[in-house]
Amino acid sequence: MTRWPRSRAAVYLNAAAILLASLFATGCGGPKGPPGTIWVSGSVLYDGKPLPEGAVHFAPEGKAAAGSGGSIRLKGSRFGLFLLPGNYGVAVISEEGVAVMDMKTGREIPAKSRIPQKYTAVTTSGLKATFDNGHRTADLSLAP
Repeated sequence: MTRWPRSRAAVYLNAAAILLASLFATGCGGPKGPPGTIWVSGSVLYDGKPLPEGAVHFAPEGKAAAGSGGSIRLKGSRFGLFLLPGNYGVAVISEEGVAVMDMKTGREIPAKSRIPQKYTAVTTSGLKATFDNGHRTADLSLAP
């Protein structure tokens, strides 16, 4: 049997390839969150178009544990975070610019919202989401 000479770089490269192949074959298990939580994700559309930036807030409904909600910033209209399974009321915030202080009056001038005000509070948005082991996505569609 003929043996081909190998350089150290080739040996290390082969070892790295085998390691990566075994990780892909077995799966990495995905992201791990606090005990009992599941990874949920989704997107936000406004008037049929991706909302470029903002934040999504999930408030637990009913018997969900206090503190089990969460907020996450949008990344190109997408979001992902760990939540406990359950029912949630949802609010979305998306503003252009930042709030500024009027130096003459001393009052704050709020940033302009990209979406109707009703979506910025869980109590008025009408947005709901339910997450469990079989349902882990929420694609939110906001109307003008």
